Amino acid sequence: MKKHLIRLARVLAFALVFVLAVNYLSLVFTPRTETQRFGDYSRISYSYRAEAPDTIDVFFVGDSSAYRSVSPMELWERDGIAACMSGRGQQTAAGAYKIVRELFEKQNPKIVFIETGMLFPGKNEDIKKAAIEQNNQHSVIRRVFFSGPEVFDDIGVSSVGYYFPLAKYHSRWKELTLRDFVDLNTIYYSEYHGYVLSGDVEAYTGGDAYMGNENDAPAQMYDGAEKKLDAIVELCRSHGALPVLFTAPCAMSWNYGKHNATAAYAQKQSLTYRDYNLPGEIPELDWLTDSKDGGDHLNHPGAVKMTEHIRQDIQTLCPVPDRRTDPKYTERFDHDDLIYRQQVQKELAPDKE
Repeated sequence: MKKHLIRLARVLAFALVFVLAVNYLSLVFTPRTETQRFGDYSRISYSYRAEAPDTIDVFFVGDSSAYRSVSPMELWERDGIAACMSGRGQQTAAGAYKIVRELFEKQNPKIVFIETGMLFPGKNEDIKKAAIEQNNQHSVIRRVFFSGPEVFDDIGVSSVGYYFPLAKYHSRWKELTLRDFVDLNTIYYSEYHGYVLSGDVEAYTGGDAYMGNENDAPAQMYDGAEKKLDAIVELCRSHGALPVLFTAPCAMSWNYGKHNATAAYAQKQSLTYRDYNLPGEIPELDWLTDSKDGGDHLNHPGAVKMTEHIRQDIQTLCPVPDRRTDPKYTERFDHDDLIYRQQVQKELAPDKE
């Protein structure tokens, strides 16, 4: 009996060491730049981990509507704002709280923008039905499961790289440097600082009718979401950061019921709330050309328009320093801006495949 226990202990110890080794090597072999990961968006929600300590002045957190609606590099080019985005498909308020809590361990942002799409369940049924009817089978499946393409990013192609990076990136051994073995946080490096860039165009034809009636009763948040939102707000205030609620344009999911619930919460907490779905908030936004997937997310032209309004709000709410002459920032941000602009040209090229 004793021999069997010893043998079992050895097997378990070997298994543990093997799992730890594979996990470590997976982190080592994962590419350090966004463009090398070929659409692996799963790690973008942690892009702040690869930012130098105390270099983020503006932070955004939310679900996929957040990371497809605001481009930190546009903020950098216009005003020298050092910003970072943490978006994740199907993000929850509890998940966002953990991210903000971790953020404050190394960063001291002046403003934290909290995207509110993650607080509420459900899609706008009439919009979802219309999208199913007018799109091909791939889009039908995508919307039947109430999801945007980020789910395929996270669960489909990118899951291979996220859960089994050693298998996907094993051929990268020739490129490895000592830094790859020592600084594992560099796997979260994002040249776009958390933004997900797309030049795809799939029109939404319903205008702003998706919002419904402005007198609609307030919608119900997910169970426990308000409590976690309270915790995020308190955490921001305790660290001297200004918490701001915002809602990115989303015809597929947003409506006046959700807006009214969020507005009531913002009033209760004395928070600024900006809903960019309201008529006239982004007058230049055109759902026929600025949607990536039939009203669920913005594409890059739409995100640029949205970001311009965020930029104006930042300077009104809590002006932040222009970092474009500070060497602490310029080496990283100028390098990333060059790559970002090159990729924008590729994404928006007329002959893009």
